[in-house]
Amino acid sequence: MQIHVAGLCYYVRKSFPDLKDHIVDTPLPLVVIGQKLKALDPNNKVVFIGPCIAKKAEALAQDSGIDAVLTFEEIAAMLAAKDIDPGKLEPKGPTFGQASKWGRGFAATGGVAKAVRGALGDEQSKIKMEVVTACGIGDCKRVLQLARSGQLAENFFEGMACQGGCVGGPAALVEIRESVKALNKICK
Repeated sequence: MQIHVAGLCYYVRKSFPDLKDHIVDTPLPLVVIGQKLKALDPNNKVVFIGPCIAKKAEALAQDSGIDAVLTFEEIAAMLAAKDIDPGKLEPKGPTFGQASKWGRGFAATGGVAKAVRGALGDEQSKIKMEVVTACGIGDCKRVLQLARSGQLAENFFEGMACQGGCVGGPAALVEIRESVKALNKICK
């Protein structure tokens, strides 16, 4: 069994140390992008902005490529302090055009599994991938207990610490249904 646990790696290592060897060792998207931007220009300043407070700890990893992590709440406070209304600003910079629909949907429950299936493409038929997803610590704990006791039928567990996935992080500024709706829109 492989375990992909967004925001749960520390939880699994602490509360389910017997399962830590099942954690997928693929670098986090945050780290991959940070490292790529630093490889393009070591002087780039890379800042992650999102609803996830776990990213603050993840960015501290050696060679993460991330210089700072700001939550949506922190950015909103900074903008408010400067009387800046983001709704009145003209978009600048790159668009979503370069990301795959799977990469865009990574932040919602089930998004990681969809991305893995998308990356597998035609190879999917050769690989038996039975997925179980969970979101919220309680639901993740339940699935991890099943895995620990050998009662988990699936071989791929995607666990998200927050309800709805990363889009439901504690520093989100909108209700989860709104976040998921917006995310689904950009995934098309």
